[in-house]
Amino acid sequence: MGARCGDGGVLVTFWAGILSSVFDRGGPFRFSGERDPRPIEDLADALVSEPTDVAGRQTAEQVLDAYGRLDDEARRAFFHHLAQTMDVDPEAVRASMAAYEASPDRASYRAFLAAVDPARQELIRRINRVAGATKELVNMRADLLRLGRGDPALEAIDLDFKHLFQSWFNRGFLVLRPINWESHAAVMEKILAYEAVPVPESATASINYGFDRIRFLSPVRSGARLRGRFILRGLERGDGVLTLSLTAIMECEGEERPALAAEWIVRLSVT
Repeated sequence: MGARCGDGGVLVTFWAGILSSVFDRGGPFRFSGERDPRPIEDLADALVSEPTDVAGRQTAEQVLDAYGRLDDEARRAFFHHLAQTMDVDPEAVRASMAAYEASPDRASYRAFLAAVDPARQELIRRINRVAGATKELVNMRADLLRLGRGDPALEAIDLDFKHLFQSWFNRGFLVLRPINWESHAAVMEKILAYEAVPVPESATASINYGFDRIRFLSPVRSGARLRGRFILRGLERGDGVLTLSLTAIMECEGEERPALAAEWIVRLSVT
């Protein structure tokens, strides 16, 4: 038994709306202060060196505002600045690694972690303290992927974005919402078009009895194509009622692990 959805973009948009209810950071970023005339490179350098207080958040807002006004050439130059001046210090990494090997304790390990953490990761963290900054950083990474294609230095910076995004976007915070006749019309259209779970002809009504276990196993990326599989695990007949126990699996095209697995119970009224 299975149900297909050929256009994953609609469902991804639907799930993105659900996530927004969890990760609401106060709406989109809006800059309302007086603009700092310094180049964005100087603003970024100042941000990583300033205390993480009100002044630091104001500088982070200045960085986002300045970035939004750059053209592609200036954005590429900014990314190269991050690659060249906010990279790890190989000498510091070697020295801290040697110290940890000689004496593997809390202090030497902390020093090693600090050495391998590039300043540009701290820059991204501090920018993200601004309300609405997460979306701006996602867009910034999209620019980086577009402008840095084939450039090894810029491609390395993407690993910093990827590392931080993976730590921020914990799929354990996903929430569930029922899909009913008040759901988005595009979602209902796809479900009705591709739903393929057979129902006995003698059934007069069906009840979604709920889920016994739900597990989020891997993230669903934007633009992913999805497929639902439903495996009948058990069937119980009562007085005019059939209880179906199914394993529901949501798969993403090209991914080894499913996005979601759940134990689903459906009850049918039969004559």
